[in-house]
Amino acid sequence: MRKITYSLIFILVLGAMVYGFFYFFRLSKKVELSPAVMPLKPIPVSSFAKFIGETVVYDVIYKRVRIGRATLACLPDVLLGSVLVSHVSFKTQVMRFQDLENIYCDLKTMLPLRIERDIQQLFAKERIVEEYNQSAYAVKITKTKGSRSEVLEFKNDGPIHNPIIFPYSVRLNPDLEVGWKDAIRLATRSYTIKLVAIESVSVPAGNYQAYHFASEPRSFDIWISADQNSVPIKMRGDGMFGYTLLMRKYSQRSP
Repeated sequence: MRKITYSLIFILVLGAMVYGFFYFFRLSKKVELSPAVMPLKPIPVSSFAKFIGETVVYDVIYKRVRIGRATLACLPDVLLGSVLVSHVSFKTQVMRFQDLENIYCDLKTMLPLRIERDIQQLFAKERIVEEYNQSAYAVKITKTKGSRSEVLEFKNDGPIHNPIIFPYSVRLNPDLEVGWKDAIRLATRSYTIKLVAIESVSVPAGNYQAYHFASEPRSFDIWISADQNSVPIKMRGDGMFGYTLLMRKYSQRSP
């Protein structure tokens, strides 16, 4: 009886070993996974990663008078359709006028892909959507006011930038020297932006040494702090309704 029992145990153990061998061998082969359990693709690193969580608050100045406030914020990356993109918002509040821009950009190039603007005035609202085709150097702009819509399309001879986003790429440049130049193309105009000087600048948030960039032809100026944060501390437009933005507050939170 004992021999039968030992023989039975031996057979069971041997069977388990053989089964285990073949099971391991089968797992060692390449197995095609169904799409539902395919490994996730590596998430691209955003060029904006350094700035995520950053908020800059500006005073809006017109003819030396403070007339409002603007807030620039670099927000966490989001999905635009099925594509992961960077997200920056810029909100301007001037008396009874408010303009909120949500800007969605390519993670690597920092070029705009879509911009949504919601403008609210005293008795009217307007929504503007800009859709960029950077491979074709084109942008489609849809303006909706009440029940009326207008569609405009523009092309340029190279990638199309956004003036709010462009300073971020300058801020990542480690080799800035006076005389540095770069091209900036907008929907309807092109400029050269040049580093013209390093200056002492006073804004409500304090005193800074700053890089002074100016456009050619002359249309706008940007001052970026010459420190580890490289923050746009002052911006000025020279159009018909010239304005200046002066930094009042800067904060940085980890994403």
